[in-house]
Amino acid sequence: MIPGVFHDAIREFNKGDFRYSWLPYLPARPVVADFFQHLEQEIMTILSKSPTLESFAGVLTPPRDLIYVPERLSDENQVPLVLTPATASVYVSSKYPSSDRYRLTQLGVKSMTIEEFIKDLGDFIRDYPEDFKTKPQRWHSRLAEVLISSIVSSKGYQDAVSTLQIAPLRNGRWVAPKDENLLFPSHSKPLVIPNGIDVVEIHPDAEEDHYRRQLLMILGAKDFRAEQICEIIVKTHEQASFDPSSLSRKDLVSHVAFLYKSDWKNADAKDIWFATDADSFCRGSEAYMDSDVMYSAAELFADLRYKFHFIHSDYLQAPLSKKSTTDAESNSEKWLKWLAQSMHVAQIPRIVTPSLRAPFFISHDFQFLLGIWPSSKILLLMRHHWKYYSRWIVPRESSRGKEAWNISQKQLKSKLSSLDVACRRNLTYPLHQTFLPLSSMQLESVVSVPLLDVPEPDHDDWDYLKCFGVVVELDATFWVECLRRAKNATPSTKQISQLYEQLAMWMTRDNAAVIR
Repeated sequence: MIPGVFHDAIREFNKGDFRYSWLPYLPARPVVADFFQHLEQEIMTILSKSPTLESFAGVLTPPRDLIYVPERLSDENQVPLVLTPATASVYVSSKYPSSDRYRLTQLGVKSMTIEEFIKDLGDFIRDYPEDFKTKPQRWHSRLAEVLISSIVSSKGYQDAVSTLQIAPLRNGRWVAPKDENLLFPSHSKPLVIPNGIDVVEIHPDAEEDHYRRQLLMILGAKDFRAEQICEIIVKTHEQASFDPSSLSRKDLVSHVAFLYKSDWKNADAKDIWFATDADSFCRGSEAYMDSDVMYSAAELFADLRYKFHFIHSDYLQAPLSKKSTTDAESNSEKWLKWLAQSMHVAQIPRIVTPSLRAPFFISHDFQFLLGIWPSSKILLLMRHHWKYYSRWIVPRESSRGKEAWNISQKQLKSKLSSLDVACRRNLTYPLHQTFLPLSSMQLESVVSVPLLDVPEPDHDDWDYLKCFGVVVELDATFWVECLRRAKNATPSTKQISQLYEQLAMWMTRDNAAVIR
């Protein structure tokens, strides 16, 4: 009869205001071996198995099926932090005063452990992800505060929490600290960590909150360093397994833009991947950019552009650098210059391949031009951009340790020197056998040597041709060379006489020994 009486009494208690205040009336005297000892034990057993306590779901539940969530694992309103539709039925209602905790324990209510809290948090994130993500900032701050106090001294707890997707990223994703290299956002406005590299940027909301920032640091997040990001970008592009097609064009552009905005210097000739305007991909050392410079690749390859790699127009939208630009150089000009110098994206046809290291050879692109353009245009191209082309032709001052480079230079120089070029009087000769026609005198009336058919022969910039064996100066040596060449022809006595007359006019005390 006792169980029935108790059940009826409990139902009455739970109907009114007495629902949350009857616990103090439970037997609490020390264990005494007397007549009522077994009765008290039976009462407690019956109560622990009966639906006597209210859960957060508002349902009367047996105490042994409930869990008490202490204040240290709850929010400021004493609501369990990980209260969900699933846990509401097993968490005892917070309407019971905290002073009754001992009585709840007597009835069989279990007190939540840190292990159970972390498990329930994981279930919350997995089963109700949107509810978790949309919790207010103060809730996430409180959760971080609770986790810090609970896991800071335990590597095991840290490892368990690091597997949970509790780290919000700038791009809207939430990730587990264990799975990502987390960095706090940069305080430099132009610098945002790009996608597609093995590092992710924490959302500013989490970085700005003291407890959330501290928690993420415990779980491995690091402060932002632009140099570190640049290194990761470069290493990503250097990996043999890296597939540029796995990233969007926007992401690939952002990689290059980040390097530029970080004032990165490509001291080791690294080669970054680019997206092209033909929806393909190539290294910077293989790419061209649209440019309005004279004799640009865009101009010279215009009719057969599809044969060459031109970077996508998205790259031509100059990003903002950390450094302000001067009036003399716009941001756009600085950006294009940086692409050429640091990314090796060319504005004019490349003369060699590969262009970053030796051994190198004359490029397919330049061979293509040699096949379709007159020699005068090729020579004008080289004259106008000699500062760029001379790198692969003029020997370096220090050649120590550069044997492969020097050999490649000699081979290239020899090949270019042997190119057949148009000369005056409709003649064709190898470049190294020709003379630059200087307009200060009517040379053709005096000599019969092959004179290059080029415009503005008196222009100082034609001096570069001497690298290929062309005689470019009108001096005593010029006339000596004319005499030497006359040995292989059948000049008239008059022509030889004129050569000696010119030689006598150009002879001085300084060059007499050379002439002799």
